[in-house]
Amino acid sequence: MVFACQNDSYARKLPATVVSCSPAECQVILEGKKTKVKGYEVILDDTILFPEGGGQPDDRGTIGSSEVLRVTRRGAEAVHFVRDPLAPGDVVEVTVDWCRRWHHMQQHSGQHLITAILDQLYGFQTTSWALRDTVSFIEIDAAELSRDQLEAAERRANELIREARPVRVTVHQPGDPQLAGVRARGLPDDHTGAVRIVSMEGIDDNMCCGTHVSSLAHLQAVKLLQAERGKKGRTNVHFVAGQRLLDLLGETAGREAHLNTVLRCGPAEHGTILDKWQRSLKTSQRACRQLLRQLAQAEVARFRSAAPPLGFLSVHQPAGDAEFMATVVSLLDDETVLAVVTVGGERLMDDVINSYYFAPAWSSGGRVVSFATCWQESMMAGRTSEMLREHLEARDAHLGMVWLLPYHRNGNHWALYIVAIASKTIVYMDSLHLRPNRLDIAFI
Repeated sequence: MVFACQNDSYARKLPATVVSCSPAECQVILEGKKTKVKGYEVILDDTILFPEGGGQPDDRGTIGSSEVLRVTRRGAEAVHFVRDPLAPGDVVEVTVDWCRRWHHMQQHSGQHLITAILDQLYGFQTTSWALRDTVSFIEIDAAELSRDQLEAAERRANELIREARPVRVTVHQPGDPQLAGVRARGLPDDHTGAVRIVSMEGIDDNMCCGTHVSSLAHLQAVKLLQAERGKKGRTNVHFVAGQRLLDLLGETAGREAHLNTVLRCGPAEHGTILDKWQRSLKTSQRACRQLLRQLAQAEVARFRSAAPPLGFLSVHQPAGDAEFMATVVSLLDDETVLAVVTVGGERLMDDVINSYYFAPAWSSGGRVVSFATCWQESMMAGRTSEMLREHLEARDAHLGMVWLLPYHRNGNHWALYIVAIASKTIVYMDSLHLRPNRLDIAFI
């Protein structure tokens, strides 16, 4: 069946009759996430909402007041997925989301044009393509496409657009001699009925089910952005056409203006300034690593010179990284010392770690029977205390010590650290996240 949207891609509304409506579930994208939604599959006697196919995504729109979340093809029928039921026999108005449709028409027709030009100029065949939300791409059977070839193909495409070559759609029955020699990548296994040929005058004849512009002039312009190596020795040609090209140009101009302000120079100097900044950044990073190593040496030296000697080393460095933690451990080189090394976080966490107060925890036979608390014991009353005790008992942990610390700016929250020596782990929980979690630190 050829749908109304395929007969007239510019139609925005259509009266249609509901043929069937049945309960169903469908996976749709809501707020950027794939979500399984319960609703209804609706089949109409005709539709202007294109079901996905031929590399083109499906349309969006409404049936009456019901939003259409997906349109798929099932044999010769278009299946519309909606949230609300519709009564079979009712006459409804179908409306297409024109902005989405127009984007798809321009990109799809742009793909046909670029495919034909790459074939005519270089003999490269299109093996697949993808219509994306912003930039689309065509996969060709060539190991590479040079910059000169890319630019020549782009110039030719825009010449043909300026000539406003007409684009016509004809419908044929299977076996029609006119189908011979037409560019095609085959029909779906479940395809039945008529076959459409999309013809760009003097350029290309292509078997296709998608929606297209009626004149190349409606593409406005195309831009071949880049050619990059694809899979299996093929090349992906990235492109934009029509309104998306204008949108991309506007976004690019906005980013360029922002960079002009940040870098305090014109676009021609952006690369030079950024190269200079990158070299300066690498120099600063080397200096920072040297300073952090010196800090690690100072922390270990301070620990070793303490009087009386300490059996526990606690170090927190907000500007530190994994290398800093490893350096402290390496310089300490003493397996008899319990060490807790942390990095990152706000200055507030630095204050907390360096002002800790710990007390021995009581254990018997490896099973926790109680634990000491410091600072406002009342805050550990109730279910929080029970949850923590259950968690520790389930771990069968020997406890080394417990910290209970204020850490929020207003002093109304606490953080609890439990160092379990036998299992070499640290359990952490706080008043904002009551479930115990492993603390993201290096523990020796």
